[in-house]
Amino acid sequence: MASQQYSSDPFAPNYRHICPWSAQEKAEYIATWPVPLQPNFWEVYESAEHAEWTRPRDQLDVLLRERGLEEVCNTILYSEQKTEHGTDMGMDERQERVRELLRDAGELALLEKAEKIWRMMAERNDVQKGKKSIEHLFEIGDEAGFRWLKMNPDWVRTDHGERSK
Repeated sequence: MASQQYSSDPFAPNYRHICPWSAQEKAEYIATWPVPLQPNFWEVYESAEHAEWTRPRDQLDVLLRERGLEEVCNTILYSEQKTEHGTDMGMDERQERVRELLRDAGELALLEKAEKIWRMMAERNDVQKGKKSIEHLFEIGDEAGFRWLKMNPDWVRTDHGERSK
């Protein structure tokens, strides 16, 4: 796979995640990662399906970065946060903080895009937790999510809380 034919820009039609490492470096990564990785890890990582799975979130990160908001928003969303009562802050509360930040910054169009992505991620999360079928993603128009989870069924829990095979 020649990286010149692909772009690291998530807005480009030929967007892909391409690792610049040598075959030996990639093999060492797989061999030394603390949890087992599939032998085709890099092929999957660099696939069109993976790029489409991550594209919306990657686009949001670019837009936030362009406005100087990526670090603060991602810190709110993804770092360990506590409520005033010392309990872990849930994603709903984290998203509300980012909503306030984007509203205060006058970034209403960006907030609208973030809301759409968060709704999609919530649907994907429900599928991954086994609350909804993979087909649900196709039914709601998330073809990228549908294709990615069909390609990676071990990312989806069964009714028994186990990963499907």
